[in-house]
Amino acid sequence: MSQEFEKLRKAGLAMSSPSGLAQFRSFGMTTRRDFLRLAGAGALMFGTGLGQGPAMAAETVNFFGWQDYDTALDANGFFAANDIAVKSTYMTDNNEIIANAKNGGIGNMDLVTPDLLYGPFMAQIGLFEPLDLAQIPNFSSLFAPFQAMAAAKMDGQQFCLPFAWGNVVLMYNADVVKEAPTSWLDMLKPEFKGKVGLTAEMSHLVIPFTMAVAKTRAATRITKEALAEVYATLTKIKKEQARSIAPSFGDLAAQFASGEIVIAPAWEPVSVWAGEKAPTLKWSFPVEGSFSFIDNMALIKDAPHKATAYKLLNQSLSPEAQANAANKNMTAVTVEKALPLLDAKPRSLYPYEDVAGFWAARGDGMPPLWPVEKDGDFVTLDDVLSGWEEFLRA
Repeated sequence: MSQEFEKLRKAGLAMSSPSGLAQFRSFGMTTRRDFLRLAGAGALMFGTGLGQGPAMAAETVNFFGWQDYDTALDANGFFAANDIAVKSTYMTDNNEIIANAKNGGIGNMDLVTPDLLYGPFMAQIGLFEPLDLAQIPNFSSLFAPFQAMAAAKMDGQQFCLPFAWGNVVLMYNADVVKEAPTSWLDMLKPEFKGKVGLTAEMSHLVIPFTMAVAKTRAATRITKEALAEVYATLTKIKKEQARSIAPSFGDLAAQFASGEIVIAPAWEPVSVWAGEKAPTLKWSFPVEGSFSFIDNMALIKDAPHKATAYKLLNQSLSPEAQANAANKNMTAVTVEKALPLLDAKPRSLYPYEDVAGFWAARGDGMPPLWPVEKDGDFVTLDDVLSGWEEFLRA
């Protein structure tokens, strides 16, 4: 674990899941100032012996990303059949892509797995190669919303391939909560006092509650006054309603399983991780809106094994690799032909009956990152981070 990540973890800006897939979704250290500090901080993990996988083959591709996304690509023995080896280093936060690329990764790294919320920023600072879709014929197999996702492109060029996705949902114990909650603010109801669950996950709290409190779908474009109201509401829930702030989704699942909590902002796989003996866990998408994440495959600038990396990029959108990732990690697939290959549980977690309608309701599907520099009356990312730290201390 890097020192920089440990700082994020202690600040409550990163956490892990129990699946082996390190699902950290923090926004820390993505300002240009902090990016430069991190890039010079010696946080390089790539090429230090932390990578996993065989060292020799016809060509070894260097992967830096979420654990289990790499092994998912080896569906049906794809690596051996194509004489490919993958050397993997697993990240614990999206910001490590920036740090490692700038600390010697450019010219050495090949594939990375950025969250699409970060994608435009990483492309703008020159980390990614634009993708030649002629070498990725499986791109046409993506559900239509993922082919058209504007945040995956810049200046008309594709930089990210949507690989997996999931949602922040309002989860509840249906054995206790008989009427499905419809608003994030339902967590303030008196009957939920001491029974609310929270996680130390900034995006999963700040974005939905900005939608609810500020009454806007443009959750990353708000004033300081609105942000202060959002944090005041979250602090009220923390102090008066919440059981605790769980350090991970795994801990949140355990709290649901034990009956300690009955309602929480969560992620669909929590209902699986809670176990078969847990209460009946259901969820709703509140009327104010929600937040969805999309993990991607991207090609680092000056990737040394570009031809073979393109084979893996195309493989990432094959039905077999997609299903392999979803069955392992309980994430959602981006390719329709993967649906018949899914196990019953991961298929049941997501709205596959109308993927186009689901994403149409989200507009472009992805909010932009909070401004990293002053932009009119909008709060900056630094403002949001400062408020989050105060919320954790409250």
